[in-house]
Amino acid sequence: MKIKSVVKKALQYLGLLGIFWKFIAVNNARKNKKLYKSLVSFYFNFKPREFNEAYEVLCDERQVNKSLNRYKKHAELFIISVLKPCLTKQDMENQEIGVVLKEFYGDELASDLSKAFNTLEVECPLKNACTRESSPLEQLISSLKKTMPQKEKRLTLVKILIQVLIDDGRVPKFYELDYIDNIEGMIKGLYPTNAGVMIKQSNNFLSALSSLSFSADYKPNLNWSEKLRNLGISGEEFKPHVSKSANSYVKEVMPDQYDSFGTLLSSSQEDNLIIFNKEYSKRQFLNQGKSDNRDVSLLRGYEQNHHILLRTIISLINEGKLHRDEKVLIIGPRHIDEIDFFRTVLGMKNAIGLDLFDVEGYIVSGDMHDMAFNSGTFKLIYSAGTIAYSYDVRKVFKEMTRVLQPHGYIMVTDAMDRKNGVDPLGRSDVVDCDVAIGMFHEYDFRVLAKDEGIPLNLNTHLSQPSFCIEISR
Repeated sequence: MKIKSVVKKALQYLGLLGIFWKFIAVNNARKNKKLYKSLVSFYFNFKPREFNEAYEVLCDERQVNKSLNRYKKHAELFIISVLKPCLTKQDMENQEIGVVLKEFYGDELASDLSKAFNTLEVECPLKNACTRESSPLEQLISSLKKTMPQKEKRLTLVKILIQVLIDDGRVPKFYELDYIDNIEGMIKGLYPTNAGVMIKQSNNFLSALSSLSFSADYKPNLNWSEKLRNLGISGEEFKPHVSKSANSYVKEVMPDQYDSFGTLLSSSQEDNLIIFNKEYSKRQFLNQGKSDNRDVSLLRGYEQNHHILLRTIISLINEGKLHRDEKVLIIGPRHIDEIDFFRTVLGMKNAIGLDLFDVEGYIVSGDMHDMAFNSGTFKLIYSAGTIAYSYDVRKVFKEMTRVLQPHGYIMVTDAMDRKNGVDPLGRSDVVDCDVAIGMFHEYDFRVLAKDEGIPLNLNTHLSQPSFCIEISR
């Protein structure tokens, strides 16, 4: 490693490092192409995947049970958190919940809590409130006092409900946005299955939140963020962990702009943020040239189930669900290797890339948050190692779905669940496959492949969610 470092510094000093990387990249691309073609030919001939209906039903049953168990855990934890301040360990098993709630919270708030409990449809014996181990919610729970003003009690209960839903960390995280922003969408995506999301369970929690916040029934598309903030919920209390500095590699590529990068906000400086990202991508591109010095992402070993995304594409082609003359969009390829792989190795001749700069014949410039393509243009959209750079991945997923044909396919792989939190470069973190898939809650979808993956750098990331979904609208 020391020899490599010395050689790298020497080449950099002589101004030859860029030329060296370009030579390595071109040479690797030439050698790898033969290997890629052999491997893909093997997969085509030996049926890499079969979409077995019975197996898919079994997988969906497992996912349904997983989401139901998560819902039950959330509901129980909320009920326990509400009851815990009301009870002592002395013979509380025989008391009725309604009586306990009225004594501690008063008639009006007790009525709203009873309604919320009934909505959640989960039985939770009173004794659990005294025997359950302390949770990370303890600080909020212990702040509840019988003598508190009603308004303050209500506010604390709303905070407890929100905290319960984000406490396990399995929700989308953003550099600029708190959890109150689009909280309705976050809750709707909490319980995904392999064939859409569990709407009833999400709506139960939205109804409970509405009862506690406004003593009212749940109404879809309410401006939740504004109303909760008006109620006194501060976004600062519900923010993911944020690192104000990007990683050292960004400093190496952009030393002249590194310090100011963390202060750029999409809400007020979107153009400058895109300019920075464009320059960052362009400098990396110029350092290596048109070809990357790594394997193409479909063969880079991100998935635990080896090459599951590539095998899914090949199976779709084999079964006639994806035709070689259909249009494919590759988001954020930076180099031409991915496009060339789709065109010459997979035979998808109408594959094209979208990045922040042009490469004639391969990549068109544009913003993944606001694509210039017509609706329903592409049959397959593929993105590797890109969505983390989005300042709001929800917008990217909406744009992907907009430019996708009905019954088209979205395929994504990216390093997520950052140990140090979201940062100025990696501004979106979808954590894992379920969180990412849940963000498509507005659409009818079917999961074709899902793999939590293996991040190449376990020092910085804990997962590499990789998935393919079919969107039918």
